[in-house]
Order: sequence, then structure tokens, then C-alpha cells
Amino acid sequence: TASEVEKALEALNKAGAEGYVIDLRNNGGGLVNQAFSTFALFNDKGEYESHHGRKDGKTFTDRSVLTETAMVEYTDGSISESRSRPANLSGDKPVTILVNGNTASASEAFAGAMRYHRNAILVGSQTFGKGIMQRTYGLDGGTAIKITVAYIFQPDGNCIHGVGMTPDQEIVKSKKTDNQLSKAVDIIVDKINSGH
Repeated sequence: TASEVEKALEALNKAGAEGYVIDLRNNGGGLVNQAFSTFALFNDKGEYESHHGRKDGKTFTDRSVLTETAMVEYTDGSISESRSRPANLSGDKPVTILVNGNTASASEAFAGAMRYHRNAILVGSQTFGKGIMQRTYGLDGGTAIKITVAYIFQPDGNCIHGVGMTPDQEIVKSKKTDNQLSKAVDIIVDKINSGH
């Protein structure tokens, strides 16, 4: 959860961390609001993602935008929700993100927004490519149906559905050592040594 990441960042900062490696390998996603809150821990402001789709027979566009004071949800240009945001605990310290074929959905949205707004370097292999939003509708007899209602677009305007994201540093994972993690750490060290 975002609160767990917040506690980890506080502990890392107290220990003198100069950069961060975030491991999203084999993370199939989860709650969008938690991913958005985690994004806020690393950013001052910026569009997180947008959804374009249909609901109740009408087209809609939703946008999730981080401001300096709030996390704001827009529907068709009007504010539909606004809530307080956690503080950016990472400053401008460098970030690398580990990804693979099982990095999907909310994890891909987070990685894409971090790449766009924080220049986070993605390391690993091609991500899964789940860029759709689904809603579950209850039916008679206690059953339900899940229907795709929107496509998700990253801040750069791309929809990664069915395609995934190509990491900045594509590295096939070794069976003996975690060469992807080693590369992510090396990138952080190089950025620290060069002043970012």
C-alpha cells in the first residue's frame, strides 16, 4: 500500500538514501488509488493517467492529476473528486524501476507516470500490456460479469494495452544472479556520481 511505501521511504531517507530502486517485477497491479498515492510520494505534480471509454451508453474521459496540494480526479473536464495528497518524500533523488512480463495494470501505469514525470529508468524486460479499465456488474443469482469500459492512457498519450512498455535498459534475467537489480543499482550510482 502507499502507506507502506511511505514508511519505507521515511526509513530509507533517515538512513541517508541517495536514490531508489523500485521492484515491480511480478506485480500484476492492484488498486489504482494506491498506485496514484504512491506516485504522489515521488512527485510534486503531474497527470498520472487518463481513461477514455463508455459508461451507461455515453463516452467519457477521466483524468487523474496530482497538484501541489491535492490528488484530483476529473470527469469530462470537471472535478469529480479531490482528496489530500501525501508529501513528496523523494525530492529529486534518482529512481530506477524493475519491470518484467508480469508487471501489469496499475504497476504499468505507475511505471509509465514515473518514467514521464521523474525520468525514472525502467530496467528488465517488456511489461505485460494491460491498459484497460473494467467494471463488474452484478447479475441475478449472485453472479457477475466484468466488462471493459475504458482504455488507459499514460501521461505521454500512449495506450500500452496489448503492447506493454519496453524498458530503457532491456536485460534478460540471469538464473544465477539478479543482473537486472545490479544494473538498476549501477544506474542509480552513476546518476548520483554525475550529480543526476
